[in-house]
Amino acid sequence: MNKQIVSIYIQENYGDKAPSTKKLKKEQSRIYDGIYFYTDYMPKSASFTERCYNVKEGLYERPKCIKCDKLLKFKSYKNGYGASGLCSKNCKG
Repeated sequence: MNKQIVSIYIQENYGDKAPSTKKLKKEQSRIYDGIYFYTDYMPKSASFTERCYNVKEGLYERPKCIKCDKLLKFKSYKNGYGASGLCSKNCKG
């Protein structure tokens, strides 16, 4: 299963709400496995919600601050890593 199919499934079935880990694993195990497969660049500690967001948005690596190159913190499924692209107020320069 390719990444685009997994992304489309997430978008069409969940929209702005994060998929339920247990429900997706039980009902769509191939999609669930695909999410982990396509986010193998993320640390094991990354949440399932963050992984789903990355697949949905077509990301291939964790976003970094545009000023200092630090990894951005994941905010929520709806807001992702934030619109500013900055890791903190200090980086606003």
